[in-house]
Amino acid sequence: MVRRLSLIPLLVLILGSTLFVSGRLFADPAQISHAPRSASTPSQADGLFLPLVVNEQPPTPTATPTLTPTPTLTPTPVPTVRAISCGWFPDGPSDSDWLGCVEGGAYEMQRWNVSFSMAACCPNFSARYAIEADARLTQGEGDYAIGFDVVSLLNGGGYLFSVNPRNGSYALLRVDGSDWKAGVPLIGWSESPHIRRDLESNHLRVERHGATITLFINDQQVASLEENTYAQSGIGWALYVRNYHQPNSHMQFSNIRFYSWP
Repeated sequence: MVRRLSLIPLLVLILGSTLFVSGRLFADPAQISHAPRSASTPSQADGLFLPLVVNEQPPTPTATPTLTPTPTLTPTPVPTVRAISCGWFPDGPSDSDWLGCVEGGAYEMQRWNVSFSMAACCPNFSARYAIEADARLTQGEGDYAIGFDVVSLLNGGGYLFSVNPRNGSYALLRVDGSDWKAGVPLIGWSESPHIRRDLESNHLRVERHGATITLFINDQQVASLEENTYAQSGIGWALYVRNYHQPNSHMQFSNIRFYSWP
């Protein structure tokens, strides 16, 4: 006997709670939400793959630094230095003094009566120079000096930077005539704490730069002024001693140096 199969159970089997279509699983239609979808950009879950677009800003170029030019250094002028020995100066006795080298290479000037003695050295043709020396009273009284921009020993003209170690004073004198014992005081006699008294040595230094004269005692500046009446004049410079009241005064100069700048 041939059995006939009922179509109803087969239909129920086909329309069961789940079915597979094209390999994708769908839920029971009764469980599917019918809420409307948003109009957002489709996602990968929707089976669409869209390229990711990123609005990148172009890289900011690195600014090239402005190089500061290296300044050109002006070389500092270097002076020519001359060590002056006692043999550069005149020597021998006269009726009033004796000049010459003594033990240790110092240049000694002895005043036998009350007056002054002057020993010229070297011409100077530089607008900038310096003269320095150690000066010392070894006997008697008086003052010692560096003479500079000297026009003439006989007719005068020039300057004296003088120090009196007995009373601790100094002066800058301009000599306009032939009497080197008298002069116009550009700086009158002034006491200075930098002067070593009596028989101690004092280091004197004169600097001229153009019209400017600067004076030092024992490496301490004591004065500076503008004066160019006799700038770059005559025979150059000299050593000078003078005693006021007491004859037979002795003074020495050593470590004498002359500097000239180009």
